[in-house]
Amino acid sequence: MKKKFGLLMTVILSILFLVACGGDPDKKSDAGAGGKRDTLVIGMGADAKSLDPHASNDNPSSNVRVQIYDRLMDLDENGVPQPMLAESWERPDDKTIIFHLRKGVKFHNGDEMKASDVKFSLERALAAPEVSHILTGINGVEVLDDYTVKVTTEKPMAAI
Repeated sequence: MKKKFGLLMTVILSILFLVACGGDPDKKSDAGAGGKRDTLVIGMGADAKSLDPHASNDNPSSNVRVQIYDRLMDLDENGVPQPMLAESWERPDDKTIIFHLRKGVKFHNGDEMKASDVKFSLERALAAPEVSHILTGINGVEVLDDYTVKVTTEKPMAAI
């Protein structure tokens, strides 16, 4: 009796295993027979907390935001600053940086980016508890004209 029961369980488990290994015959693989995939799936250890750049300072959120928003400048693989929204910048002294903004940059609503928008964003970041520590040391942000922003710091600040 035990032998028959064991044999029956082995057959049932084998059938279940084979059924579980089968795919859905109605689903067509999007990569089969030389087909091209049109979706990139990326596994992340955690979800972004916020897409608002001033609402969180965690890696998952930053990894997503860096693909959505542009910055004034970025660093290349050698750590050399590269222009993004700022087409150029100058350092008249160790505590001042003047950004010359790229003309014609549009927001999603069609409005053109101006120096007042950069000032607003920097001041908003300074007031946000989640990210203000990154900008500690900035004394002021001044709009010189529509495409020029001057940032002054308490002391020389490499991070800026």
